[in-house]
Amino acid sequence: MQEGIQVAIIHRNRLFREGLAWVLTQQLHMAVVGSTATTAEMLREIEPWHPDVCVMDLVLPGRDGLGEARQIRAALAGVRILMIGLPPVKSDILACIEAGVAGYLLQEASLE
Repeated sequence: MQEGIQVAIIHRNRLFREGLAWVLTQQLHMAVVGSTATTAEMLREIEPWHPDVCVMDLVLPGRDGLGEARQIRAALAGVRILMIGLPPVKSDILACIEAGVAGYLLQEASLE
């Protein structure tokens, strides 16, 4: 059993996923247990991952990011979702809250 916070990443951009995974693995008590471009791919592979946190892209091409956040929460009791998106508008934030998203990170945020 791994210790610390187990993180799964879902983002359309491979370079972004790999960069975020590298940054997170540099943090004490964090481990990236999986990284995919789609929620469907993540849900197929979810059994060995057991993430505590899922960092996911709000704007997944041809998909409903909030609907997929709901799918993840249904499949993984207790998982916390951190949504990554563009500068939010009030309706985005409210929709994220309604979908059970724990936090919202701007895509343009710095590493700090």
